[in-house]
Amino acid sequence: MIFDKESTFPHPILSKFTDDYEDKTFILKVGVQDGGNHYAFKIEYKLDSKFIINALNKNQANLYLLVQSKDSKFYKLENKNDQILPISKNSISLNKRTSFQLVIMTTEILSFKSNKDLHKFYLKERENIYIDKFGVLAISNVEKFNGDLKKPYELFEKKVDSNIKSEIKIEFGSETIIIVYRDIEYQYNKHRRKNSLNNHYVYIGLQRALLRFLRSNNEKDQEEIYINGIDEPADKLDLKLLNLMKVKGVLLLNYENVDEVIAKISDKIISKHYYAIEETFNESKIA
Repeated sequence: MIFDKESTFPHPILSKFTDDYEDKTFILKVGVQDGGNHYAFKIEYKLDSKFIINALNKNQANLYLLVQSKDSKFYKLENKNDQILPISKNSISLNKRTSFQLVIMTTEILSFKSNKDLHKFYLKERENIYIDKFGVLAISNVEKFNGDLKKPYELFEKKVDSNIKSEIKIEFGSETIIIVYRDIEYQYNKHRRKNSLNNHYVYIGLQRALLRFLRSNNEKDQEEIYINGIDEPADKLDLKLLNLMKVKGVLLLNYENVDEVIAKISDKIISKHYYAIEETFNESKIA
């Protein structure tokens, strides 16, 4: 279960509900992206208790991600910050009530004798404090899934409008990049590799969306943005792009590196486009 209210423990723990530790924090940030048959969870956290960090490094404690939606599940994480946890869609359901929390639990009986991070109230008694195996050391804040997004894992939409003045047009919806075609034939629907054959349109859409993102989220009118320093955008499409860039490890966005960013956040769309054309060409020669 998620610890989202004050809970009572027989020993000091690090959490926002207690003052057992002296000015120490344990803060979680979660990014979620659709990976096809799985969800990719980007886990970032800030932990500044040297005692608990040391317990993790010595394998005296483990780090777990608790995911609660219709039911609750624990996932053991590696002992490192900024990691990707893939979870099969068959194993988890996401909805606007889905919550995430990090919990640190001991792997053995642990003494607090050397714990200098405790509140001064406990310092004289720390030699007498022990935590049993599987005891809770720390509880992070609760991160909630953004259920306001109607299509949380869809970045593109396709539409046909015979009235547009160009063969193709890129538009932006409330949370998607819309590729508008003047003729449905431009979607390559008769071809087996139709999705990959559309990738040159996808590339243009990503370019336009990232340049729009750069203009919209550049408060100081600078030519570049440090991705980890951006506040959560109110625009839902920008929010999706921000989460995607974070998951893919993009640190900087500027007018010069847009194509490099597309290469990072897209799944080899140019290569797939090329091989789809090659395959279609070869098939036509055989025919």
